[in-house]
Amino acid sequence: MMIVSRVAVLGCGLVLMGYLTRKLGLDEYGLYALAVLLVNWIGVSIGLATGGALVRLVAGRADGHRFAVSMLQLVALVSGGCCSLILLGAGTIAAALKSPGLADLLRILAIDLPLGGLAGLHLGILTARGEFLKNALGNLAGWVFQLATAVVFLEGGWAAQGAAWAVVGGSAGQFVLARAMSGVSIFSRERVGFSELWAETRLLASAQVALRVSQSMDLLAVKYFLVSPASAGLYAGVQNIGFAALMLFQPTNPIVQQSMSKSRREENHAEAAEVAQTFLRVALIYGGILISLGVFSEEISVFLLGEKFKESGPVLAVLLVAAAFRIQALAGRTLIATAGEKVSILLPLLVLIAIGLAGFAIVTPVEGLLGAAVVAALMALGTAYLSLRDGVRLLNLRYPWATFARVVVAGAATAGLGCGLRGFGLHVLVDLTLATLCYGALLLLLREWRPTRQRLRDLAKRIANLPKWA
Repeated sequence: MMIVSRVAVLGCGLVLMGYLTRKLGLDEYGLYALAVLLVNWIGVSIGLATGGALVRLVAGRADGHRFAVSMLQLVALVSGGCCSLILLGAGTIAAALKSPGLADLLRILAIDLPLGGLAGLHLGILTARGEFLKNALGNLAGWVFQLATAVVFLEGGWAAQGAAWAVVGGSAGQFVLARAMSGVSIFSRERVGFSELWAETRLLASAQVALRVSQSMDLLAVKYFLVSPASAGLYAGVQNIGFAALMLFQPTNPIVQQSMSKSRREENHAEAAEVAQTFLRVALIYGGILISLGVFSEEISVFLLGEKFKESGPVLAVLLVAAAFRIQALAGRTLIATAGEKVSILLPLLVLIAIGLAGFAIVTPVEGLLGAAVVAALMALGTAYLSLRDGVRLLNLRYPWATFARVVVAGAATAGLGCGLRGFGLHVLVDLTLATLCYGALLLLLREWRPTRQRLRDLAKRIANLPKWA
């Protein structure tokens, strides 16, 4: 249910992205994307710092409700304070980035910080309790609200400010719905102290925030070093396609964490290890198809964003590679969050961020958008290595190197097929479908997954019981 919902969310997001790029133009879309990125840095950092361990604490402890209440209260305080700071400092931020039109967008999006933060936590509580259908509905509802509000505001002539208000509207609707479904009150007295909460989350929080910063520095570097809003608009468009691919994988993370946390709490470590191994294999398979489909990057850019994005095709190809590495990093961080981080990897991540900053400063002014994308991909590779190394070690797992080898073979063959398909002039959706089917068939031939009768019966049983556990 979570994956079906996220596919629908992805559809809404792609429609919204295509609508905004065509309605706003490159300059305005670049400013809007930059404003969203800056505010999301703060919002996502707050969510990661407080909610990164939410599923483990709520699903893995008898007193999980108390931790949920404390997290809601902490997020309300921190996000409210950050909202006030942005409202006061928006002009200064805009001046520093040489973008006067950015200030009003930042002030509008600042209102989204408490709304989006609390909505995300309520959805996380639903996941931790195993109420996946409710979580799926809440996620989808937020994007439907945002898409509908964007159409109303932009058709009314509100331009980029209308797009920003649509973000606020989507979060507001999602918050109301998620709060009603979770039933957890922020004013409850059944809570733990903030010091106890921080003791449970501090190591994970710092690394999660650093990981997020490392994954979203590239657009800011493009805007700062290339100055042009149009360049930022081009990069933001294809970057969002990479984020959309990442978004499709993200619903598996909290489900896997909830399942492993429950198994570990019940001392069923063998089951937890099996889930973790399958999760790593799925991450590898999904990352492999993203890289393979990069041969159609030019066609994908034009189809989703419009003809003016045709020249950004090579940039998208590199950013799909970055997305594949970021998926591996997310998989590693999910394993670490389940185990409860015992050794912080904050220092290596900070070193990686410093190297990345130097790379952006040296490469971007010379090589432009493509250079920034290459640096982003290399940083994603570094974060993937660090996260997987610690996640596998903490859970005492073996990395699925056999799956890695099969994915490399299947991915290379699929990319070769894709290069041949481009010469037939088929619609891009037909090309993507044929290439994906080829990739799946090759993995079956390589025996990555063996559809035995028992596995097919288990799959049929899970599908039949879906309404019960959803």
